[in-house]
Amino acid sequence: MLSVARVEHKFFIHAADVKRLTSCLDTIMMRDPHCVSRPSYKISSLYFDTEYDDDLAEKLDGVRYREKYRVRIYDDNVELGKFEVKRKIENTILKKSIVLNGNQIAETYKKNYKFLLENDQLAYVYGRMKYKNYAPRSIVSYDRTAFTLPYDNIRITLDMNMRSHGHVDALGLKIASSRAVRIVPKDYQILEVKYQNELPTFIGKILTEYQLSKTAISKYSASRLHSSRELNGDEPYFSF
Repeated sequence: MLSVARVEHKFFIHAADVKRLTSCLDTIMMRDPHCVSRPSYKISSLYFDTEYDDDLAEKLDGVRYREKYRVRIYDDNVELGKFEVKRKIENTILKKSIVLNGNQIAETYKKNYKFLLENDQLAYVYGRMKYKNYAPRSIVSYDRTAFTLPYDNIRITLDMNMRSHGHVDALGLKIASSRAVRIVPKDYQILEVKYQNELPTFIGKILTEYQLSKTAISKYSASRLHSSRELNGDEPYFSF
């Protein structure tokens, strides 16, 4: 199991500034291995929630300590993915993840989470998901360009064209390649800045050169707020 704890800040960045910031970060940071030879890679996340949408309500109510569960795949490969527990305490994020195969991913659509019992640290998640009747709720996808530094868990990501694929009942992650609704404001993308202890001054100085709008955006809650069970195609602001 992989476990990571770090501070996380999110911003809206104007799309016109993305290329310039990318070029600048390329000179001072390393590319994530997934996008060394290409501009970005695709991430698709399947989010789970209770039958009463408790996790969504906690986010909207600003609960300071909360956690959510998701399955994540890369580049539409549904045969290999991760189950992730993302716990938030103020600005600190603790993320625990385990690798899933295609069969295990498919089982999550049947609300079968027994694979969690194979890991002692995640056994409580199995009990919670079964007791509170967690089920698939939405799929979010986006194209990520990521930069890293080999210390202090420093990571900067640009998430482009974030989109929702509607409410999910029993559909597979392959739906992520179908009809979608954009869930960020027009002409903006998402910048995430992550580190364990302190952000280096030289990175902070670079970021001050851009007009960034700090946001508490949640990819999951944005998908639920801007796409319902039926994608009507009449969203004047978020059409994709």
